Amino acid sequence: MENIIKAMKSLEFFRHRQPVSVSEVNRAEQELGLKFSEDYRTYVETFGIISAYSLELTGITESERLNVISATRAAWEFHNHVPRNFYLIEDAAFDGILIWQDSSGNIYETTPNQQPNKICSSLAEYVIQSGN
Repeated sequence: MENIIKAMKSLEFFRHRQPVSVSEVNRAEQELGLKFSEDYRTYVETFGIISAYSLELTGITESERLNVISATRAAWEFHNHVPRNFYLIEDAAFDGILIWQDSSGNIYETTPNQQPNKICSSLAEYVIQSGN
């Protein structure tokens, strides 16, 4: 899982908040009724939440807009076609594009009224792709 940390630290204008505890991550999973992928867990346990020049990921934070729990629940309301084992990792804030991850680590993109389209096989791959 060092790949995800290395990928994030390499981003231009990389910023992060405080790490979160394993119990906070477990509580977030419990509230959503799903399991996070190992790379997402590593990310939030290391940084809590990040932003960079071209990326702003959800995480575990007080901000409702960027909190994975509140952001995922809000996105589920408008995207009934998204499986409930997907959690929101980024709102691209462009043309209704949302980026999701499943518990196995795959990354998907949705646009309004469209089925999820797999775009990456890991969070590290997505971060590297988005940072270029």
